[in-house]
Amino acid sequence: MKELIRFRKFLAEGQLDENKLSPVVVDFLQTMQPEEAPGSWDDEIGDFKVPYSHEDLVHTEEDLLDTSTTLVFMEKDGLKLSDLPTEYTEFETYELPMSTGNKGNAIARNFAKFIPGEGLYYKVTSEYPLNEDQMKNLAKLLRDEADQPDNKVGKSIFLKYAAQAEKTDVKSIRSLLQKLEDELIGKHPDTFSGEDDIVGSFLSVSKNYLNEGAFGDDKKAALENLLTGKAKDMVEDGALFAEYGNVTYDEANLKDGEDPEEIEAIDQIKAAVIKMGDEVQYGYSDEDGTLTYTYLIGDKGQLMVMTRES
Repeated sequence: MKELIRFRKFLAEGQLDENKLSPVVVDFLQTMQPEEAPGSWDDEIGDFKVPYSHEDLVHTEEDLLDTSTTLVFMEKDGLKLSDLPTEYTEFETYELPMSTGNKGNAIARNFAKFIPGEGLYYKVTSEYPLNEDQMKNLAKLLRDEADQPDNKVGKSIFLKYAAQAEKTDVKSIRSLLQKLEDELIGKHPDTFSGEDDIVGSFLSVSKNYLNEGAFGDDKKAALENLLTGKAKDMVEDGALFAEYGNVTYDEANLKDGEDPEEIEAIDQIKAAVIKMGDEVQYGYSDEDGTLTYTYLIGDKGQLMVMTRES
């Protein structure tokens, strides 16, 4: 990721033990990881793209064996390719400082796996951590999962981790879910497997749980209350946004060809967005996906409006 090296900061003590990776393996994976993650930087807003995910085969097995770095690890530290994880395993977690928006820092994670006969794969992800409401939703989701007939054998495990989720710090929730997945697979391998991606699915569902139907209406209403006249009408009607698709307009686009009244209204909206912390987001989610509308102050201090479908 762009400029990522200077931002790395480990968040969880005992991470190596939880991931069952030796310090030598972690050191090797960090040394061999790519310097850039394609598409991780959003030029439109001048900041990291969140959420983000990218995976790729970075080193073929043949390349690994021909690389002097690998040979040094083998000779000096006794590393063997068979020591590397064969399923994606998280080896690095760090905060990703965001210069735009009002959601605080994101959490970035690096994963790696070695497939014999193919090579060393890397995956990079970034996301905002769960908030307290989403944590409560996660506990409820785990209890609901415990009541599913297909999960009868794992009911007590789901209930145990549901209780723990209510007391767990937001930054440690992924570790908690990983322990849940390990215990389910360890005790009931005929029912659960790593292919189920229990960790990822629960994180995704818990984040979207609040977003069934409209979301962010309170933010939109608060923005409207700061406005008057034409500016208020624009926000009420969503007049500055593209109705659908993935479209971004910057301040120059918005003001191009407009009359003085329209330009004054846009300036009023910009001032209100700044007052609300540089970002106002609302939208709608249903079974077909999510449509999000965002007012954002970019890194150059310009107003940007973004329509996103996902």
